[in-house]
Amino acid sequence: MRPSRISRLLGYTSLLVVSSVMSPAWAEAPKQAAATKAECGEAYEKAQEHRAKEQLAAAQRQLRICEQTECPDFIQKDCRNWSAEVSKSIPSFVIVVTASDGSDIADFQAELDGEPLSGVDGVIDVDPGAHRLIVRAPGFPDVKKRVDLKKGDQRKLVKVVFTPAQAAETSEVPTGAPAEEPRADSSRDLTWPLISLGIGAVGVGLGGFFLLRSATKRDEADALYAECKRDNGCLKADPRSAEVSQYDDDARSAQT
Repeated sequence: MRPSRISRLLGYTSLLVVSSVMSPAWAEAPKQAAATKAECGEAYEKAQEHRAKEQLAAAQRQLRICEQTECPDFIQKDCRNWSAEVSKSIPSFVIVVTASDGSDIADFQAELDGEPLSGVDGVIDVDPGAHRLIVRAPGFPDVKKRVDLKKGDQRKLVKVVFTPAQAAETSEVPTGAPAEEPRADSSRDLTWPLISLGIGAVGVGLGGFFLLRSATKRDEADALYAECKRDNGCLKADPRSAEVSQYDDDARSAQT
């Protein structure tokens, strides 16, 4: 006698229950593709390099490969220990998106450091440091934010508020606001008076210099003439008479 359909279903259900009890918890998550020994060794080396450079997100991806059971025992052990350490220190954040009226927005996309984010509705692991986040939603202008995270910052909430494009435009340029008249450049108004003042100062300085020089030449001529006159009346035959005439000419030239 063949078992009824209900009996077969009950038996299949019992088998599923037993299997779920005996299966480990991590089996429920999507499995990593089985790694070859070569891939295990490569991931083992790269994970250490990324950890040294504090590229924790990249290190975590490599550790998920080399901690698999297909890898040699010593590689599995090291990678699992390192993975636990990285999990404690790797920064992560969660994007919370709302509209300006407070309503939630579920339909959005995000880009981090120029690369699209595949999963935006959960925890996002990143390397420590500053990151540039761009969030897009239909009917709204893009929102750009800077996200700063350090080691140990986990599940940090990054709140993004979308404002309708029309509201954003009106808030930037108030309607009916009078245009500000351009103010005259006060420095340009002072240019010519300052230039004129400078020219006048130069003229006064040069005039004083020439007057001083003329007076000096005149004094030298008078002193030499007095000496020449005392000796012989400063006749033309005396060479000093010619020098006196030269000093007089220099004094007149200095005044011009």
